[in-house]
Amino acid sequence: MVGFGGVPYGVSKAGGILLTKSLAMEVAKENIRITRSRRRRCSRNFGRTEDEAFTPRTDAEVEIWGSFVPTGRASSPEDCANAVLFLASDMSANTTGAIIPVDGGYLAR
Repeated sequence: MVGFGGVPYGVSKAGGILLTKSLAMEVAKENIRITRSRRRRCSRNFGRTEDEAFTPRTDAEVEIWGSFVPTGRASSPEDCANAVLFLASDMSANTTGAIIPVDGGYLAR
């Protein structure tokens, strides 16, 4: 959705978006919904080594990332889970082909 991360990364993201929309149109009559959720993750290392890359972020790191988004806080796993629960529920029965960022408004800037 943004040109960040290099050409291969951008092309793969664009392909995922178009695949979502195209597949949604093909299966809509069978009442199958296709959506793609996106959680903006912090791409900065904050001085972490490769071995530390998948360890939980500190409160300070989460606070720094939150300062980059309009809501003022980083997306949590619960934020993503709530989006998934909505998409899995009947409340989203007429939602298909949508790209739903769970990013605190980062892409809306």
